[in-house]
Amino acid sequence: MKKIVIAASLLFALGKAQANPELGEHFNEYNEQSKIVVNYDDVNQLLSMAVLETGMSDRKVMELSNSSNRTGTKLRSNRGRKTAYEANRFLFKQVKNSELEPLIGRMRIDLQSLPDQVDLRELGKDEQLAYWLNLYTVGALEKLVANYPKYDLEDEILDDDNYFEEKFITITGQNISLNDIKNHIVFKNHGNNPVVLYGFYQGNIGSPSINPMAYTSENVFKSLGYLAREFINSNRGVIPGRGDSVKVSMFYEQNMALFNNDMEKLRKHLLDYAKYDIKGPLTVAEELDFDIEAWSMADLDGSLREFGGNISTNNAALLNAVVGLNKDDKNIMAFGEGEFGGGEAANLGYLSSQMQDGYVNFGRFSPEMAEYLSKMKGKYKVREGKVEIKDLADKVDEDKKNQ
Repeated sequence: MKKIVIAASLLFALGKAQANPELGEHFNEYNEQSKIVVNYDDVNQLLSMAVLETGMSDRKVMELSNSSNRTGTKLRSNRGRKTAYEANRFLFKQVKNSELEPLIGRMRIDLQSLPDQVDLRELGKDEQLAYWLNLYTVGALEKLVANYPKYDLEDEILDDDNYFEEKFITITGQNISLNDIKNHIVFKNHGNNPVVLYGFYQGNIGSPSINPMAYTSENVFKSLGYLAREFINSNRGVIPGRGDSVKVSMFYEQNMALFNNDMEKLRKHLLDYAKYDIKGPLTVAEELDFDIEAWSMADLDGSLREFGGNISTNNAALLNAVVGLNKDDKNIMAFGEGEFGGGEAANLGYLSSQMQDGYVNFGRFSPEMAEYLSKMKGKYKVREGKVEIKDLADKVDEDKKNQ
């Protein structure tokens, strides 16, 4: 049976949105037999242009130059220096300057309209997970780019009125937030596998890295597994402490609900992805201390600005050969290699115009797929509020048998 490939079209959700306290219940069904696949080529193109992969951490600490070893710097340097070369970076400034910002907002509106076209309950479970993680990522980037430059994100992440709590996403008439997607949809429906935690990038160095590609049903768990290993085995995730303690990221403290507030469940999860150098300390530790924090924005400079560090000193391939990036330059730049083989990013001003043209001229559905979806909605019966979706070939076979 051929897989059906669909994509979110540029349909704008109209009408007054309403909150739903049982949000997770509304999105907790899926179709194990589904052959529907969502296309995220636009998200993939954005991430391939604007994400710099740093690869696995080598746990190296930034060395302060004499010029940066100034009064006031030492008070913050010990924590920040350990994480300065870690975490994938997003080119926030370059995206802002290249006029990609409004396009990200259009992507988010585009993605949130998908349930208006195809009942999410007809997607497979992994396909649903990929959808929610992509919608979350695009929504987070929309807010982070809009608020750039904001280099310290602690308040934006921890305050009660932070933009992760803002209900700016509309799904089938319901206003939801980024944290709603995380806590009330993904954690509720996929929380039996805590690796989903690493799909919730927050924009700061101390959160899991942004994935350098769009999630799909086929790559979602491979991607999340890599992000888990990278985070846990870095200075941002787990560091052996003194005595019988191990330091772990405050990101876990934020998300202990995923582990039912059970520290032993967290320990087991960390051990599942830990390398040998921290597996022993994690096993024998009497305490796990939420003592690692890194609130600097994971942008091109990251925590380097805190210490006056030079970008060229990054021996962890943070910005390997990143040169000549500006609106008028069409140079190609190479960047660090990661799990997925690294990549290239071209001048964002040039490519953003291509992406914008693509949205206008390329469209989101082929004429054949648009016609098929139209017929599917019109002909299939609605039973108990659920649309029965089948492959067109199956429908033709059934019609022949009934003749």
